[in-house]
Amino acid sequence: MDNKKPKRKYNKKISTDIIESIPELKVIPPTKIVDFILPSDFNEMKKFISENKILMMEHVVSCVEYALKYDIDIIEVFSFQGTNFVVTLSKDIFKDNISHIYQTYLKEEIYEHCKRVKQIEDLLK
Repeated sequence: MDNKKPKRKYNKKISTDIIESIPELKVIPPTKIVDFILPSDFNEMKKFISENKILMMEHVVSCVEYALKYDIDIIEVFSFQGTNFVVTLSKDIFKDNISHIYQTYLKEEIYEHCKRVKQIEDLLK
């Protein structure tokens, strides 16, 4: 006895009526990259920020870069542990934030991050 499965026949022709009836879909990217959660207690937050300043600035740079790539007007940058509060950046202050980060990198001699930040700053001009 032959155990071969019967071959299915597919209709390769797709109705153009169906294709034309599908509305154009726009994929909306998320308004944040990842959750970057800050402590909600003031003293803990102050300590966290002083210990993670560079990491936080790099996160802001990544958020702005992401917002530019996907043409997002407002991006969520940080949230606070145990609360619904978030810190967002709007497109009109991207340049100020990136310029400030660039100047901080120069001042603190963190040159390895300068090229990327300068490229983003140039995009914002």
